[in-house]
Amino acid sequence: MTSAPELTVQVSAGRGRARLPVLRRAVAGTSSKAGLPVGRIDDAVLILEALLADVQTARAEEVHLVLTARPGSFALLIGPLAGAEAERLLLDAALPSVGPVIERLATVARTVDDGSHLLIVVDA
Repeated sequence: MTSAPELTVQVSAGRGRARLPVLRRAVAGTSSKAGLPVGRIDDAVLILEALLADVQTARAEEVHLVLTARPGSFALLIGPLAGAEAERLLLDAALPSVGPVIERLATVARTVDDGSHLLIVVDA
């Protein structure tokens, strides 16, 4: 049996009402290609929503994501982010009545590329 190939999708969205729906669909679709169970796909979407709910991210003119699906694993890379924004996002991302989302739902969450990007991995 051969494993599914790696799939990488790059997507950017400007400000506006379409940002969240477009990026949500990209995350859901790409994470499903990784063969994640529905609950883990929902976790990946919740992480995205927490990142986009952040005040600084919401004000950004454009949000850039690199989404990677491997069998049983989905990675979301957001950036480049100015200054220490990647670290701040990692520490501050929370949703009302859920609390800090990233560290609760992600398998891996860390800054990369000298802190200019935030890498989130969700495994099955």
